[in-house]
Amino acid sequence: MKKIKIICVILLMLIIIFGCNKEQKGNMMKLELNCDAENGYVWQTTVLNSNVIQSEGDEFLYKDQDKVLETKQIIRFRALETGTAEIEIKYINAQKENKEKDYSIKYLIEVDSDLNIKILSKTGKFYDDEIITPELYMDYTKK
Repeated sequence: MKKIKIICVILLMLIIIFGCNKEQKGNMMKLELNCDAENGYVWQTTVLNSNVIQSEGDEFLYKDQDKVLETKQIIRFRALETGTAEIEIKYINAQKENKEKDYSIKYLIEVDSDLNIKILSKTGKFYDDEIITPELYMDYTKK
């Protein structure tokens, strides 16, 4: 009986260690960023080497809509072909002359031959928090 308990504990630990270490894969990348769109503050995207990855546009979830506490800007990207690209995202106020705030994020990504996206690096200043890691997922619809 004691051996069975030990084996169960070992198996459980192996499942936790190896099951939680799965690397995300996908041909789509999604960022969900807090913003103040009601006052003109949004995230502006620039893609260097846009033949590798392309922005699919933005979607906004406003406060008190869909039970969100803060307004969120959802930005999606689609892998198009093999290669590397840089994505720069700046927090700006589209309504004012001095458009930029201090927040900007850069992601260096790589797209493999199966169109899977891999995040090589993430740099920049994102509030006082750690720069978020984008969600990767598969989308099989043709564009």
